[in-house]
Amino acid sequence: MGGPLIGAALATSAKRQPTFAEFCGWVGGGIVGATLPDLFEPAYCPHHRKFCHSGCAFVLNVAAIQSQTMLKSINALSNKAKSYHLMAAMDPANAQTYRLYGYVLEFIAGVLPGLAGGYISHLVMDSTTAFGLPLI
Repeated sequence: MGGPLIGAALATSAKRQPTFAEFCGWVGGGIVGATLPDLFEPAYCPHHRKFCHSGCAFVLNVAAIQSQTMLKSINALSNKAKSYHLMAAMDPANAQTYRLYGYVLEFIAGVLPGLAGGYISHLVMDSTTAFGLPLI
Protein backbone atom coordinates (compact mmCIF):
# COMPACT_ATOMS: atom_id res chain seq x y z
CA MET A 1 0.00 0.00 0.00
CA GLY A 2 2.86 2.38 0.78
CA GLY A 3 4.49 2.12 -2.66
CA PRO A 4 1.53 3.45 -4.66
CA LEU A 5 0.85 6.17 -2.09
CA ILE A 6 4.42 7.46 -2.08
CA GLY A 7 4.66 7.21 -5.87
CA ALA A 8 1.45 9.18 -6.33
CA ALA A 9 2.60 11.82 -3.87
CA LEU A 10 5.91 12.27 -5.70
CA ALA A 11 4.22 12.44 -9.10
CA THR A 12 1.81 15.05 -7.76
CA SER A 13 4.60 17.12 -6.23
CA ALA A 14 6.49 17.00 -9.55
CA LYS A 15 3.28 18.15 -11.32
CA ARG A 16 3.35 15.39 -13.91
CA GLN A 17 0.89 12.74 -15.01
CA PRO A 18 2.09 9.22 -14.15
CA THR A 19 1.73 6.47 -16.74
CA PHE A 20 0.27 3.01 -16.32
CA ALA A 21 3.77 1.50 -16.44
CA GLU A 22 4.88 3.83 -13.63
CA PHE A 23 1.83 2.86 -11.58
CA CYS A 24 2.76 -0.80 -12.08
CA GLY A 25 6.26 0.08 -10.82
CA TRP A 26 4.76 1.67 -7.70
CA VAL A 27 2.80 -1.50 -6.97
CA GLY A 28 5.65 -3.89 -7.78
CA GLY A 29 8.22 -1.80 -5.93
CA GLY A 30 5.86 -1.50 -2.97
CA ILE A 31 5.42 -5.26 -2.75
CA VAL A 32 9.16 -5.90 -2.95
CA GLY A 33 9.97 -3.00 -0.60
CA ALA A 34 7.52 -4.32 1.99
CA THR A 35 9.35 -7.65 2.07
CA LEU A 36 12.89 -6.20 2.27
CA PRO A 37 13.11 -5.69 6.06
CA ASP A 38 12.30 -9.36 6.67
CA LEU A 39 14.68 -10.45 3.91
CA PHE A 40 17.48 -8.43 5.50
CA GLU A 41 16.59 -9.59 9.03
CA PRO A 42 14.59 -12.83 8.93
CA ALA A 43 12.08 -13.37 11.74
CA TYR A 44 13.84 -16.24 13.51
CA CYS A 45 12.54 -15.03 16.90
CA PRO A 46 10.25 -12.23 18.17
CA HIS A 47 13.30 -10.09 19.01
CA HIS A 48 14.81 -10.26 15.49
CA ARG A 49 14.46 -6.53 14.90
CA LYS A 50 17.78 -4.77 14.56
CA PHE A 51 18.88 -1.92 12.26
CA CYS A 52 16.75 -2.86 9.23
CA HIS A 53 13.65 -2.78 11.47
CA SER A 54 14.56 0.41 13.32
CA GLY A 55 13.44 3.98 13.62
CA CYS A 56 16.75 4.90 12.01
CA ALA A 57 15.93 2.83 8.89
CA PHE A 58 12.51 4.53 8.82
CA VAL A 59 14.09 7.99 8.89
CA LEU A 60 16.59 7.02 6.18
CA ASN A 61 13.77 5.85 3.90
CA VAL A 62 11.77 9.02 4.49
CA ALA A 63 14.89 11.07 3.74
CA ALA A 64 15.47 9.09 0.53
CA ILE A 65 11.91 9.75 -0.62
CA GLN A 66 12.25 13.47 0.03
CA SER A 67 15.71 13.79 -1.47
CA GLN A 68 16.33 15.75 -4.62
CA THR A 69 18.30 12.78 -5.95
CA MET A 70 15.17 10.62 -5.89
CA LEU A 71 13.07 13.29 -7.61
CA LYS A 72 15.76 13.99 -10.20
CA SER A 73 16.18 10.29 -10.93
CA ILE A 74 12.43 9.78 -11.40
CA ASN A 75 12.14 12.85 -13.61
CA ALA A 76 15.19 11.84 -15.67
CA LEU A 77 13.75 8.36 -16.23
CA SER A 78 10.35 9.81 -17.15
CA ASN A 79 11.89 12.32 -19.57
CA LYS A 80 14.02 9.64 -21.22
CA ALA A 81 10.91 7.47 -21.57
CA LYS A 82 9.09 10.35 -23.27
CA SER A 83 11.96 10.71 -25.73
CA TYR A 84 11.71 6.98 -26.58
CA HIS A 85 7.97 7.34 -27.16
CA LEU A 86 8.65 10.27 -29.50
CA MET A 87 11.28 8.23 -31.34
CA ALA A 88 8.69 5.45 -31.72
CA ALA A 89 6.35 7.91 -33.41
CA MET A 90 9.09 9.09 -35.79
CA ASP A 91 10.55 5.66 -36.64
CA PRO A 92 7.75 3.17 -37.41
CA ALA A 93 10.24 0.43 -38.29
CA ASN A 94 11.63 0.39 -34.73
CA ALA A 95 8.55 1.70 -32.93
CA GLN A 96 7.96 -1.42 -30.85
CA THR A 97 11.52 -1.42 -29.53
CA TYR A 98 11.40 2.27 -28.63
CA ARG A 99 8.04 1.88 -26.92
CA LEU A 100 9.35 -1.07 -24.93
CA TYR A 101 12.36 0.98 -23.78
CA GLY A 102 10.00 3.79 -22.79
CA TYR A 103 7.74 1.48 -20.79
CA VAL A 104 10.69 -0.11 -19.00
CA LEU A 105 12.02 3.32 -18.01
CA GLU A 106 8.56 4.38 -16.79
CA PHE A 107 8.32 1.17 -14.76
CA ILE A 108 11.72 1.80 -13.16
CA ALA A 109 10.65 5.38 -12.38
CA GLY A 110 7.79 3.83 -10.42
CA VAL A 111 9.88 1.17 -8.71
CA LEU A 112 12.15 3.74 -7.01
CA PRO A 113 9.50 5.38 -4.81
CA GLY A 114 7.63 2.08 -4.57
CA LEU A 115 10.54 0.34 -2.86
CA ALA A 116 10.94 3.07 -0.26
CA GLY A 117 7.20 3.35 0.29
CA GLY A 118 6.82 -0.40 0.75
CA TYR A 119 9.73 -0.47 3.18
CA ILE A 120 8.19 2.37 5.18
CA SER A 121 4.78 0.69 5.26
CA HIS A 122 6.39 -2.48 6.65
CA LEU A 123 8.08 -0.49 9.41
CA VAL A 124 4.87 1.39 10.23
CA MET A 125 3.01 -1.90 10.57
CA ASP A 126 5.79 -3.38 12.71
CA SER A 127 5.73 -0.33 14.97
CA THR A 128 2.15 -1.16 15.94
CA THR A 129 3.11 -4.58 17.37
CA ALA A 130 3.97 -5.30 20.99
CA PHE A 131 7.70 -5.31 20.19
CA GLY A 132 7.59 -2.03 18.25
CA LEU A 133 10.72 -0.73 16.54
CA PRO A 134 14.10 -0.13 18.15
CA LEU A 135 15.63 3.29 17.62
CA ILE A 136 18.83 1.94 16.06
